[in-house]
Amino acid sequence: MGWPLVTLGELSSIITKGTTPKTLGKAYASGGVPFLRSEDVQGRAVDWTSTTYFIDQETHSLLNRSQIRPGDLLVTIAGTIGRVGYVPDDAPSLNCNQAVAIVRLNRGAIDPRYACYVMQSQAVASKLFSQRTTATISNISLAQLNALAVPLPLLPEQQRIVDILDRATAIQKLRKEAGAKAQEIIPALFMDMFGDPVSNPRGWPRGQVRDFFAEKPRYGTMVPASADQKDLLCIRVANIQDDELSRKSLKYVSSKEIDMHRHAVKDGDVLMARAIASRDHLGKCLVAYPGEEKWAFDSHIMLCRLDRSKLLPEYLVRYLQSNAGRQEFLSHTRQSAVQFNITLKRRDLLPEEIQHGVGRGVAIVGAAVHLTAGHNVYAGQLLVENCGLRRAILGIGH
Repeated sequence: MGWPLVTLGELSSIITKGTTPKTLGKAYASGGVPFLRSEDVQGRAVDWTSTTYFIDQETHSLLNRSQIRPGDLLVTIAGTIGRVGYVPDDAPSLNCNQAVAIVRLNRGAIDPRYACYVMQSQAVASKLFSQRTTATISNISLAQLNALAVPLPLLPEQQRIVDILDRATAIQKLRKEAGAKAQEIIPALFMDMFGDPVSNPRGWPRGQVRDFFAEKPRYGTMVPASADQKDLLCIRVANIQDDELSRKSLKYVSSKEIDMHRHAVKDGDVLMARAIASRDHLGKCLVAYPGEEKWAFDSHIMLCRLDRSKLLPEYLVRYLQSNAGRQEFLSHTRQSAVQFNITLKRRDLLPEEIQHGVGRGVAIVGAAVHLTAGHNVYAGQLLVENCGLRRAILGIGH
């Protein structure tokens, strides 16, 4: 897009940070002025109604350096680095502690909502994260924040970007809510169509997973992934949420660092959490469809590449999500001193023609639930991409 890069210092009248009432010998109050901490800064408009800390009006007046105004951009600078939020116009008097920086933006140059979005883009967030210093906890200085550059289109373009991303965010929220409903419906659908896989009342033939692999299952790369953007998105256990890919906290590896034959992900691969501290999350999985994007996966994940003429990956995932499938899966796990693990062992499954049926049935129900609002998350992605804004908001090419 060729937009100029402008520092936050140039776009603001002041960049400061909060402090605690204790520095003035004051205590928190049971009500009064909401006192924000890093936990209250969550990547969107600040919700002061959910905060649990308050100071009285006298303390708020004394802490004048950290008084927050509508339109301010808030950035976490200690502990959890780089989380952002903006203060809506209807916000009351607010204050904050030393883990939160206040950027008083020049609203004639930058829309606070755009600033909030662009600060969360990979291009800008990775710059900020790379500057952190770590002693007892990670920190970003006000000087570093002042020097951070962001792409700056004209205000009408900023507002157009905000409008599109707001719509995409709303779609994603609906998609998440619908996904939760789908997680309740799909196991019941499985049982209704095929009966209990353990007692097998309908007498379906059984098979073993190992007979349906196109390639031997394998664990992921030991190469550490980082927030620095490289050519391969590295899928980690944290990215597998509700049998789909979560794009929060993305990390990357380079194709030059890994064995591409072993660790590259293809469409239709099943990625499964195979080593994790929580038994509840062991075995959570997704069917990968990277498309044109390039994916790898880390060592806590197992890749299963199936012969799709014999076993549909969607069927395997849905089976493992059923109560009986989950029990069968957990019976093959083991626990070490620090984590739970799964190794490749026998699984009872249904025949190929039935797998196709459940794949279609589950897909139809999942689609119906996910399309409750007439959209899904991919529609939100298309809104961004079709307007040429995804590249712009990420700062690619600047």
